[in-house]
Amino acid sequence: MHAKTIKPFSRSAFSLVELLVVVGIIALLLAILVPSMGTTRETANRTKCQSHLRQLGVVNHAYSVDNGSFIYIGFNGNIELNGVPAGQARYWAVDRRILARLGMHDGEIANIYKPGQSNWGAQWPSRFLCPSWTDAPDPWDHHLSYGYNCYKAYQQDKNAPRAWHPARVVKPANKVAYADAQGWHTPSKQGDYKRYWDIYGEAIVSGGKVVYTPGEVRYRHDEGTNVCYFDGSAGWLAKEDAWHYKNDGTSTDWERVRSIWWPHKVSGQSY
Repeated sequence: MHAKTIKPFSRSAFSLVELLVVVGIIALLLAILVPSMGTTRETANRTKCQSHLRQLGVVNHAYSVDNGSFIYIGFNGNIELNGVPAGQARYWAVDRRILARLGMHDGEIANIYKPGQSNWGAQWPSRFLCPSWTDAPDPWDHHLSYGYNCYKAYQQDKNAPRAWHPARVVKPANKVAYADAQGWHTPSKQGDYKRYWDIYGEAIVSGGKVVYTPGEVRYRHDEGTNVCYFDGSAGWLAKEDAWHYKNDGTSTDWERVRSIWWPHKVSGQSY
Protein backbone atom coordinates (compact mmCIF):
# COMPACT_ATOMS: atom_id res chain seq x y z
CA MET A 1 0.00 0.00 0.00
CA HIS A 2 1.28 3.40 -0.89
CA ALA A 3 1.18 6.23 1.66
CA LYS A 4 -1.14 9.05 0.69
CA THR A 5 0.71 12.23 -0.15
CA ILE A 6 -0.84 15.38 1.33
CA LYS A 7 -0.16 18.45 -0.78
CA PRO A 8 0.25 21.76 1.02
CA PHE A 9 -2.59 24.19 0.54
CA SER A 10 -1.83 26.91 -1.96
CA ARG A 11 -3.63 29.38 -4.14
CA SER A 12 -2.48 31.57 -6.94
CA ALA A 13 -4.24 34.89 -6.23
CA PHE A 14 -6.08 37.06 -3.72
CA SER A 15 -9.81 37.08 -3.80
CA LEU A 16 -11.64 40.19 -4.95
CA VAL A 17 -12.81 40.89 -1.42
CA GLU A 18 -9.25 40.76 -0.08
CA LEU A 19 -8.02 43.11 -2.79
CA LEU A 20 -10.80 45.56 -2.03
CA VAL A 21 -9.91 45.47 1.67
CA VAL A 22 -6.24 46.22 0.90
CA VAL A 23 -7.16 49.05 -1.47
CA GLY A 24 -9.50 50.47 1.14
CA ILE A 25 -6.79 50.42 3.81
CA ILE A 26 -4.30 52.13 1.47
CA ALA A 27 -6.88 54.79 0.56
CA LEU A 28 -7.60 55.41 4.24
CA LEU A 29 -3.91 55.79 5.04
CA LEU A 30 -3.43 58.21 2.15
CA ALA A 31 -6.43 60.23 3.29
CA ILE A 32 -4.79 60.55 6.70
CA LEU A 33 -1.20 61.15 5.58
CA VAL A 34 -1.51 63.40 2.53
CA PRO A 35 -3.14 66.38 4.31
CA SER A 36 -0.61 66.16 7.14
CA MET A 37 2.22 66.11 4.61
CA GLY A 38 0.83 69.26 2.99
CA THR A 39 0.53 70.92 6.40
CA THR A 40 4.09 69.96 7.27
CA ARG A 41 5.36 71.37 3.96
CA GLU A 42 3.53 74.66 4.47
CA THR A 43 4.81 74.92 8.05
CA ALA A 44 8.37 74.50 6.74
CA ASN A 45 7.72 77.09 4.01
CA ARG A 46 6.33 79.56 6.53
CA THR A 47 9.37 79.12 8.77
CA LYS A 48 11.78 79.62 5.88
CA CYS A 49 9.85 82.67 4.70
CA GLN A 50 9.98 84.23 8.16
CA SER A 51 13.73 83.62 8.21
CA HIS A 52 14.05 85.61 4.97
CA LEU A 53 12.02 88.46 6.42
CA ARG A 54 14.02 88.45 9.65
CA GLN A 55 17.17 88.75 7.54
CA LEU A 56 15.68 91.80 5.83
CA GLY A 57 15.10 93.30 9.26
CA VAL A 58 18.76 92.75 10.19
CA VAL A 59 19.86 94.37 6.92
CA ASN A 60 17.54 97.30 7.60
CA HIS A 61 19.22 97.90 10.94
CA ALA A 62 22.74 97.50 9.51
CA TYR A 63 21.94 99.99 6.79
CA SER A 64 20.69 102.55 9.32
CA VAL A 65 23.91 102.22 11.33
CA ASP A 66 25.94 103.15 8.22
CA ASN A 67 23.61 105.90 7.01
CA GLY A 68 23.03 108.40 9.76
CA SER A 69 20.47 106.23 11.55
CA PHE A 70 18.09 106.38 8.58
CA ILE A 71 16.51 103.20 7.25
CA TYR A 72 16.73 103.03 3.47
CA ILE A 73 13.84 104.46 1.55
CA GLY A 74 11.48 102.50 -0.62
CA PHE A 75 11.86 104.52 -3.78
CA ASN A 76 14.22 107.34 -4.76
CA GLY A 77 11.88 109.22 -7.09
CA ASN A 78 14.34 108.81 -9.98
CA ILE A 79 16.79 111.35 -8.56
CA GLU A 80 20.38 111.09 -7.35
CA LEU A 81 20.45 109.57 -3.88
CA ASN A 82 23.40 108.73 -1.63
CA GLY A 83 25.79 108.95 -4.56
CA VAL A 84 23.72 106.65 -6.79
CA PRO A 85 22.83 108.39 -10.09
CA ALA A 86 19.20 108.97 -10.95
CA GLY A 87 17.59 106.08 -12.78
CA GLN A 88 20.11 103.51 -11.55
CA ALA A 89 18.72 102.51 -8.18
CA ARG A 90 15.06 103.38 -8.22
CA TYR A 91 13.91 101.32 -5.28
CA TRP A 92 15.26 99.25 -2.42
CA ALA A 93 15.07 95.82 -4.07
CA VAL A 94 17.75 96.73 -6.65
CA ASP A 95 20.02 98.69 -4.30
CA ARG A 96 23.47 97.09 -4.39
CA ARG A 97 24.13 97.91 -0.75
CA ILE A 98 21.02 96.01 0.30
CA LEU A 99 21.66 93.06 -1.98
CA ALA A 100 25.24 92.66 -0.78
CA ARG A 101 24.18 92.74 2.87
CA LEU A 102 21.65 90.00 2.14
CA GLY A 103 24.54 87.81 1.01
CA MET A 104 23.99 87.86 -2.74
CA HIS A 105 27.15 87.29 -4.74
CA ASP A 106 28.39 89.62 -7.48
CA GLY A 107 26.83 87.60 -10.29
CA GLU A 108 23.41 87.70 -8.67
CA ILE A 109 23.68 91.41 -8.00
CA ALA A 110 24.74 92.06 -11.59
CA ASN A 111 21.61 90.29 -12.79
CA ILE A 112 19.44 92.55 -10.63
CA TYR A 113 21.14 95.93 -10.67
CA LYS A 114 21.74 97.12 -14.22
CA PRO A 115 23.22 100.64 -14.54
CA GLY A 116 21.50 102.85 -17.04
CA GLN A 117 18.26 100.88 -16.97
CA SER A 118 15.06 101.59 -15.09
CA ASN A 119 15.58 98.50 -12.89
CA TRP A 120 11.86 98.00 -12.33
CA GLY A 121 11.99 94.25 -12.90
CA ALA A 122 14.00 92.90 -9.98
CA GLN A 123 14.95 89.27 -10.66
CA TRP A 124 15.85 87.95 -7.22
CA PRO A 125 17.43 84.48 -6.95
CA SER A 126 15.01 81.77 -5.85
CA ARG A 127 16.90 81.17 -2.61
CA PHE A 128 15.82 84.63 -1.41
CA LEU A 129 12.15 84.21 -2.30
CA CYS A 130 9.19 82.98 -0.30
CA PRO A 131 8.98 79.20 -0.96
CA SER A 132 5.16 79.42 -1.12
CA TRP A 133 5.20 82.20 -3.69
CA THR A 134 3.63 81.60 -7.10
CA ASP A 135 5.87 83.15 -9.74
CA ALA A 136 3.36 84.79 -12.07
CA PRO A 137 4.45 87.37 -14.66
CA ASP A 138 3.34 90.91 -14.01
CA PRO A 139 3.44 94.18 -15.98
CA TRP A 140 6.74 95.19 -14.37
CA ASP A 141 8.38 91.76 -14.64
CA HIS A 142 9.04 91.48 -10.92
CA HIS A 143 10.61 88.30 -9.60
CA LEU A 144 10.24 89.34 -5.99
CA SER A 145 8.08 87.95 -3.20
CA TYR A 146 8.42 90.61 -0.47
CA GLY A 147 7.24 94.18 -0.31
CA TYR A 148 8.55 97.08 1.78
CA ASN A 149 6.12 99.28 3.66
CA CYS A 150 6.70 102.52 1.78
CA TYR A 151 3.85 104.53 3.26
CA LYS A 152 5.10 108.15 3.28
CA ALA A 153 8.64 106.83 2.77
CA TYR A 154 9.36 107.99 -0.75
CA GLN A 155 12.25 110.20 -1.83
CA GLN A 156 10.64 112.78 -4.10
CA ASP A 157 12.99 115.66 -3.40
CA LYS A 158 16.66 115.30 -2.48
CA ASN A 159 16.32 118.39 -0.27
CA ALA A 160 13.44 116.85 1.68
CA PRO A 161 14.21 113.18 2.24
CA ARG A 162 11.48 110.95 3.57
CA ALA A 163 13.54 107.99 4.68
CA TRP A 164 12.37 106.31 7.87
CA HIS A 165 14.19 107.14 11.05
CA PRO A 166 13.90 104.30 13.61
CA ALA A 167 13.52 106.76 16.48
CA ARG A 168 10.43 108.19 14.82
CA VAL A 169 8.67 104.87 14.29
CA VAL A 170 5.86 104.58 16.82
CA LYS A 171 5.81 101.15 18.50
CA PRO A 172 8.26 99.50 16.06
CA ALA A 173 7.43 96.03 17.39
CA ASN A 174 3.87 96.51 16.08
CA LYS A 175 4.55 98.28 12.77
CA VAL A 176 5.05 96.23 9.61
CA ALA A 177 8.21 96.94 7.60
CA TYR A 178 7.94 94.05 5.10
CA ALA A 179 5.23 91.61 4.12
CA ASP A 180 4.54 88.85 1.62
CA ALA A 181 3.77 90.58 -1.67
CA GLN A 182 4.22 90.36 -5.41
CA GLY A 183 5.92 93.68 -6.06
CA TRP A 184 8.49 95.73 -4.21
CA HIS A 185 6.22 97.78 -1.94
CA THR A 186 3.15 97.30 0.24
CA PRO A 187 1.23 100.53 0.71
CA SER A 188 -1.15 99.98 3.59
CA LYS A 189 -4.39 100.10 1.60
CA GLN A 190 -3.41 96.95 -0.26
CA GLY A 191 -3.63 94.83 2.83
CA ASP A 192 -7.40 95.05 2.33
CA TYR A 193 -8.01 91.36 1.71
CA LYS A 194 -11.69 91.68 0.83
CA ARG A 195 -10.83 94.06 -1.98
CA TYR A 196 -7.75 92.25 -3.28
CA TRP A 197 -6.69 88.85 -1.97
CA ASP A 198 -10.14 87.27 -1.56
CA ILE A 199 -10.95 88.20 -5.16
CA TYR A 200 -7.67 87.66 -7.01
CA GLY A 201 -5.37 85.61 -4.76
CA GLU A 202 -1.98 85.25 -6.44
CA ALA A 203 -3.53 85.67 -9.90
CA ILE A 204 -2.94 88.90 -11.77
CA VAL A 205 -5.04 88.31 -14.87
CA SER A 206 -8.80 87.80 -14.91
CA GLY A 207 -11.00 87.63 -17.97
CA GLY A 208 -8.10 88.67 -20.14
CA LYS A 209 -7.62 91.86 -18.13
CA VAL A 210 -4.64 92.69 -15.95
CA VAL A 211 -5.83 93.00 -12.38
CA TYR A 212 -2.39 92.97 -10.78
CA THR A 213 -1.92 95.71 -8.21
CA PRO A 214 1.67 96.56 -7.27
CA GLY A 215 2.21 95.96 -3.60
CA GLU A 216 -0.84 93.87 -2.91
CA VAL A 217 -0.27 91.95 0.33
CA ARG A 218 -0.41 88.21 -0.38
CA TYR A 219 -2.02 86.09 2.33
CA ARG A 220 -0.40 82.98 0.90
CA HIS A 221 0.36 81.24 4.19
CA ASP A 222 -2.88 79.62 5.36
CA GLU A 223 -4.81 82.84 4.64
CA GLY A 224 -2.23 84.88 6.48
CA THR A 225 0.93 86.82 5.66
CA ASN A 226 4.44 86.67 7.07
CA VAL A 227 5.76 90.06 8.11
CA CYS A 228 8.88 91.70 9.47
CA TYR A 229 8.39 94.54 11.93
CA PHE A 230 10.49 97.66 12.24
CA ASP A 231 12.17 96.27 15.36
CA GLY A 232 13.55 93.40 13.23
CA SER A 233 11.30 90.64 14.55
CA ALA A 234 9.23 88.48 12.19
CA GLY A 235 5.97 86.60 12.51
CA TRP A 236 2.70 85.54 10.93
CA LEU A 237 -0.52 87.56 10.77
CA ALA A 238 -3.89 86.10 9.87
CA LYS A 239 -5.54 88.33 7.29
CA GLU A 240 -8.18 89.28 9.86
CA ASP A 241 -5.41 90.58 12.13
CA ALA A 242 -3.57 92.39 9.34
CA TRP A 243 -6.61 94.35 8.16
CA HIS A 244 -9.59 95.43 10.23
CA TYR A 245 -13.14 96.39 9.33
CA LYS A 246 -15.82 98.20 11.25
CA ASN A 247 -18.91 96.43 12.54
CA ASP A 248 -20.55 96.62 9.13
CA GLY A 249 -17.89 94.23 7.83
CA THR A 250 -17.02 96.34 4.79
CA SER A 251 -15.77 99.75 5.95
CA THR A 252 -12.11 99.91 6.96
CA ASP A 253 -11.38 100.57 10.62
CA TRP A 254 -8.56 103.00 9.90
CA GLU A 255 -7.62 103.54 13.54
CA ARG A 256 -6.73 99.86 13.92
CA VAL A 257 -5.16 99.63 10.46
CA ARG A 258 -2.87 102.59 11.20
CA SER A 259 -1.67 100.82 14.34
CA ILE A 260 -0.17 98.14 12.06
CA TRP A 261 0.76 99.85 8.80
CA TRP A 262 1.56 103.52 9.52
CA PRO A 263 5.05 103.73 11.09
CA HIS A 264 5.03 107.48 11.80
CA LYS A 265 2.40 109.05 13.99
CA VAL A 266 0.05 111.42 12.22
CA SER A 267 -1.16 114.46 14.12
CA GLY A 268 -4.37 113.75 16.00
CA GLN A 269 -4.03 109.96 15.87
CA SER A 270 -3.67 107.84 19.00
CA TYR A 271 -1.72 104.88 17.67
